[in-house]
Amino acid sequence: MFNKLISPYLCLNIICITNFASFFLNKLMDSQKEQIIQTADRMFRQFGIRNISIDQVCSEIRISKKTFYLHFKQKENVIDAVIVYDKAVLLEKLKKNL
Repeated sequence: MFNKLISPYLCLNIICITNFASFFLNKLMDSQKEQIIQTADRMFRQFGIRNISIDQVCSEIRISKKTFYLHFKQKENVIDAVIVYDKAVLLEKLKKNL
């Protein structure tokens, strides 16, 4: 009988912990991805897209290339993300001014 009472409680705790870990990991991944995009954007503007490598972006924000490749398959994907990011920032600025 004791096992029957504990099992649902333990299952609920495991589910909660798993959901929290998943939520935290997603937030961490989102913040890392955002940091990569913002850093790449700044570096591309400052030095030019062709003059910046993935290694330089990773070094600037102190992440490994493995972490970079969790978010982007190649440099072109970062360039695409930077373009989308810049458009979103511009739209937000336009909305505030209307």
